[in-house]
Amino acid sequence: MINGFVLEITNEKKEDVLVSLFNNELITAGVTIRAKNSNYDYKSLYIMAINEGFSGSGIMTDDDRICRINIYKDSIPTSFEFYKILGDQKIIIDGLFNYITLIIPQSSKLLLQLIPGFK
Repeated sequence: MINGFVLEITNEKKEDVLVSLFNNELITAGVTIRAKNSNYDYKSLYIMAINEGFSGSGIMTDDDRICRINIYKDSIPTSFEFYKILGDQKIIIDGLFNYITLIIPQSSKLLLQLIPGFK
């Protein structure tokens, strides 16, 4: 498993967009997801999720409009409200049954981190 990641997410649309990270390859037009400080695009990250998986101990964002996230474990969602940091959550992302969803605010560019920790 790859321990954590930092994503740069851009929503160029004039509306909020629900994004499901790493449960399928399709991302809404107008939304761009890249690994921060590397050249990995979303498709590359998705392949990594399927082949190796990601693990972490929580989620952190730099945008306080992100205040709710759903963490899917074995395709069963659990909803969490948080303010910038959601800690002490064992998160596994496998590209199939374990993933996260969140709403990206309109016309925004933000950072989202899967906090390293659990393996």
